[in-house]
Amino acid sequence: MSLRCLCVVLLAGALAAMAPPGFANENALERESIETTYAELNKIIADLEGAITTAESALENVKSMVLEDGRTVTGALFSELKGKVSGMLDGLAPNSVLMDNLEGAKANVIVLKRWFERQPPSYPNRDQLIMRVEETIKSYGELTDLILTGRQDAQDALRELLRAQFYQSMELKVESAELSVEVTKRLVTSLRDLSTKIRQVAEEEVPNPIPN
Repeated sequence: MSLRCLCVVLLAGALAAMAPPGFANENALERESIETTYAELNKIIADLEGAITTAESALENVKSMVLEDGRTVTGALFSELKGKVSGMLDGLAPNSVLMDNLEGAKANVIVLKRWFERQPPSYPNRDQLIMRVEETIKSYGELTDLILTGRQDAQDALRELLRAQFYQSMELKVESAELSVEVTKRLVTSLRDLSTKIRQVAEEEVPNPIPN
């Protein structure tokens, strides 16, 4: 029997107990009192039903909670991000195509510098070209260091992000569990209110309540 049906049965019993034999219609004052009582009970029942629904949902969240973040939506997104960033950074590894090309370009420009150095002083802009090539070779070396350093820094930053996300995820799990306790406590309060109101109706509306 639902809570609302219980309320109706209870009030019907109160009406039957209050009405004398052959008295078909309660007077207006009695009817107003019973309607008020019914409205109060109905509100308590509605509050309890809402509390039950909220508690069910909160407890279900904790019941189905998983510790492996990779199996959650947020965890899956961060896992995807990690895969993309790691894949991109792999393309900057010392043995990657880009770094191999950078090293090959530097080696070839060194050969170009030696070629200019073998040319006679009369070669147009010989010295300036040698200086430019030397600067380019220097830049290749600097770029190699900057790329490898930047790659390591990005890897460290990614680890920091994933660590922070993990800590936050675990804290949110604790908060979710705490919330489920709070909403279930509200359910208990609503249930207690219902019991109190039913007893109040039994004491006030029914002159001779049936003993337990």
